Amino acid sequence: MDARLTSHVLCAWVLLSISAVSPPASSAQHNAEAAIRTAAMNTLRHPAFAFVQGRSHVGLSGVYTIRHAHTNRFLDAHATFDRDFAAVTRPQQGNATQRWLLVSVGNGDYRIRQQSTGRYLDAHDTADRDFVVVTRPHQPNTSQHWIVRIQSDNTYRIQQRHRLQFLDAHDTANWDFGVVTRPFQPNATQLWIVQRAM
Repeated sequence: MDARLTSHVLCAWVLLSISAVSPPASSAQHNAEAAIRTAAMNTLRHPAFAFVQGRSHVGLSGVYTIRHAHTNRFLDAHATFDRDFAAVTRPQQGNATQRWLLVSVGNGDYRIRQQSTGRYLDAHDTADRDFVVVTRPHQPNTSQHWIVRIQSDNTYRIQQRHRLQFLDAHDTANWDFGVVTRPFQPNATQLWIVQRAM
């Protein structure tokens, strides 16, 4: 489990334990303890925590296409510096720009490498860059580690280990169908169909 989630969960359990130790001395204390219990339980129920604790699909190995379930468009990426090597979705093209090598790095994490460029899926980690997903040369850190969790059949959620945000994508040409990371959303914008490339 990511260290940040571990600390949040630990704090939640501590707060729950403390609030259960003694009866409140006043209504103000009662209200404060009720707020603590609510916050602690919300932390433990957080989808990111449940997701990281859930079952990963460890059987992926080889070259795949990754298709956005919401738009039916395929994960692709610009190949030039002036476009920041930004990841996008595109209609099916049947070439190496839409083929991705998934390599397990352990703990349910994968590196996702574009076949055409040899560059790795990564993402900006600040809101001013809209958490845009890009490709980058190999870097020995968790910004290029992705947690891949099966949802049903060939459908997955893909979560960046570094920020614990989920692979998502704009669905309009105004945003160039750009791929981004976002907090958990219970809809198809964060579902991806991963199939072995033909």
